[in-house]
Amino acid sequence: MKSFAFTLLALLALAPSAAYAQSRNVSFLHGIGSAGSTWDPAVSTLNARFYINAQNRSYNSDRPISTIASQDASYLVQQNAVTVGHSMGGLVAREIVRQQGTGRVSALITTGTPHQGAFIANALDSTAPGTVFGWWVSDLAAGWTPYLYYNYPAGYALGQAALSSLLGYLADYFNDLNDLASFDDLKPASSFLSTLNQSSAPRPYNFPAANYTIYGTENWNSPWRLFGKSALGDDELGIGANYVLQGLYLYLFYDSLLDADWYLDQYQATYDFYYYQEYLRLSEAAQGFLWGWWSLAYQQQVDWSTNIVGSRSPGGEWYAEDGIVSARSQAPTFVASNRYIQAPGMNHNEETNEWAGINAIDAGFSKFDIAVPRRTGGGGGGGGGGGGCVPRQQQQGDGGGPGLTPPPCDDNPN
Repeated sequence: MKSFAFTLLALLALAPSAAYAQSRNVSFLHGIGSAGSTWDPAVSTLNARFYINAQNRSYNSDRPISTIASQDASYLVQQNAVTVGHSMGGLVAREIVRQQGTGRVSALITTGTPHQGAFIANALDSTAPGTVFGWWVSDLAAGWTPYLYYNYPAGYALGQAALSSLLGYLADYFNDLNDLASFDDLKPASSFLSTLNQSSAPRPYNFPAANYTIYGTENWNSPWRLFGKSALGDDELGIGANYVLQGLYLYLFYDSLLDADWYLDQYQATYDFYYYQEYLRLSEAAQGFLWGWWSLAYQQQVDWSTNIVGSRSPGGEWYAEDGIVSARSQAPTFVASNRYIQAPGMNHNEETNEWAGINAIDAGFSKFDIAVPRRTGGGGGGGGGGGGCVPRQQQQGDGGGPGLTPPPCDDNPN
């Protein structure tokens, strides 16, 4: 009899847990020119933390967004799904809501989505990229030209060679985007966005009631980080390439400056005009190399944010961005500010697969009106970028997913 009572109590104790652990449908939508696999790290990590039926399918983004939504909704989004859309994928989800209501997209989390358009889509239809890239090459050629006795073609060629990998990647990246039919829909004044962002829609701005917008904020060395992440597999490699060039240009600055000082000393001792000419030439080279360093360390980001991303006003006011989309578009004013979630330090290509980006989605899952059931011991993202942790002696434990080891817990319980 005691054994029966114990078993009954055990079953009753487990019943609430079993009821709570009903999995939620979660559909992940990738962005323009991407694929469902971009979500693999997030799906693996979030599946270890939450009870979810995850789906991250690929679709052809070389079509207008309205066409994608009308033709692929049932393929991309499960019924009654928490939908997570990256970049253009967030707009696809909102367009499904506009066309079909909230039967599929019952809750929506967007990350890096250009809700008010992507300035870069306009920039790529202009001469801005070519102009900006030309500035950068000239910056890095400024020291070489006098250093090589005013051999302008050779100086320009060396400036171009220093940036060849970066500019080659960016040119291919931009050309691939510009060739896609959906790219016009991303322009801030597109007819698609004008329709989607109507406040008078049956569901204002075509969001389900439960919605959150995640905005990435990584606006330093943006072109180099994007190059590193996409072309080299790690944004730190892009930053490393930038730092190597910075070091080279600082070395050339100091070396030219020391040589210039030597020639000045010789001129002052002999009054031989040759020495004075060499002093002027090497002084100009030193100034050029210093400007090349400044361009790599600072000016390229200013040019990128102002002319490509549109996150810096001509007056100098600087807004957050993820290297591709301004935070003003990722977290638009027509979404309540208490529905913003920040993904700190995330550029556009990291928002689906790096720790802070995944933790921001975790924070969205945990909101009261979404409430995806969490697994016991599955870690947690906290609010907008806080992270779950595991004891130091268990660094391969739950919650991290492949290649995403969580930060260690503080061993001091106080």
